[in-house]
Amino acid sequence: VRRAVELLADARASEGFTTLLRRALVSTREEAALIWLTDTGTSVGHLGALLAVIETLGRAGRRDAIPALEKLLRSREPEVQRAAVAALGGIADPAALALLRKLAGSRDPAIALAAIHGLARWAKEDAKVAAELLHDLEGSNVDRKIAAADALGEGGVASSAGAIVRLLDHREWRVRASAILNLRRLRAREAIEPLIGRIEKEEGRLQD
Repeated sequence: VRRAVELLADARASEGFTTLLRRALVSTREEAALIWLTDTGTSVGHLGALLAVIETLGRAGRRDAIPALEKLLRSREPEVQRAAVAALGGIADPAALALLRKLAGSRDPAIALAAIHGLARWAKEDAKVAAELLHDLEGSNVDRKIAAADALGEGGVASSAGAIVRLLDHREWRVRASAILNLRRLRAREAIEPLIGRIEKEEGRLQD
């Protein structure tokens, strides 16, 4: 794993080679390797290698990586900040949840949206999270509305189907597209008729 990180940081490596390395790294589940990535890998100076390390820790759901990820939230690199938020969304720990709920209110739209998406895994089991997502779903900010719909759909929150159904008539096509996608994910019986009706009305990309 250490060698893979070093090679990812090597500017001479080809794009195809680094893609293969990254795929191998993010699939790592060996305990000793993950400990090294948490303790040392999160300090690597190369952006591409660091992003791969962060993704690996998130996919592995490493609770012990939360302090390092929280530190990376203060990085000067926006990509690193967003990656750290996304990684927190993969960790089933109350500390990660607390950070995500706080970050969902960030003034930085990219961070806020990433945090909302990260709440998907919690939406079904935490009533407060579901309520917060429903609040965004019914708000005026289109991007937050879409992110909330995605989180509720991915999280399998069946009780949100009625609120998402109402988005089928939204003036913004991206919101309607998100509503269609997430109602399909939820497979709620109450959504079948309005979903069919809306799909029949839509043209172009929403019918695909």
